Amino acid sequence: MWFLLGIVSITAFIGLEFYRRFIFSWDGEQCTSTFGAYELELVTDKHEDITKIRVAVELQKDFRFTLHPEGTIERFFKWLRITKEHQVNVSEFDEKVFIESDHVAVQQVLSNDKSAR
Repeated sequence: MWFLLGIVSITAFIGLEFYRRFIFSWDGEQCTSTFGAYELELVTDKHEDITKIRVAVELQKDFRFTLHPEGTIERFFKWLRITKEHQVNVSEFDEKVFIESDHVAVQQVLSNDKSAR
């Protein structure tokens, strides 16, 4: 019985991992700039209005961050003090964008470089 539970659990985990990788994968347009190569995807709605911009760039190892719209869930977790978000002290940016990173370099760039915001 325990062996069967283990097999079912491992199979479910592997299946969910493949599903997650399939759902979150995307193909963007290959671009280059003075900073290097990057991949860009513009997601539009039925009226051709841009609803999402995805940019993939190659980063240093262990240099990870995510920027996404700050919603009710993020505000609730900040209120509970479960999560802490770095603020760049620009109210328009801080109210709209949630920064998922505890890397000091990301915080310094977003705080000090206006063009990076």
